Amino acid sequence: MRHQLHTLVRVGDLCVPGDAAAPSFRAHGGVQHVDRVLEQIDPADRASLKMLLSVLWLCPAPVHRLLVRAAADSFERDGPLAPLLRQIDYGLRGLVLTLYFADW
Repeated sequence: MRHQLHTLVRVGDLCVPGDAAAPSFRAHGGVQHVDRVLEQIDPADRASLKMLLSVLWLCPAPVHRLLVRAAADSFERDGPLAPLLRQIDYGLRGLVLTLYFADW
């Protein structure tokens, strides 16, 4: 699970890099509440998310950037991978934004 959390923080920093007005995902520290969010997710979706994070852990940082960008851009493009990339965007970005903006 530790490598999955590390990957989630790396992806989170790509989704919420932070600026002068707001902290980055890593600096915010919302990842500490990931267990609370994951217990509310359908078990099959949770398993898929964990598998994706495990696979991404094996990939270098440029692949993370490419995947996050491609997933976000998939709403503007059609193609055979667009539906899968949209699901990845909903799963990863949805989790990151939930952890970032939730009032714990």
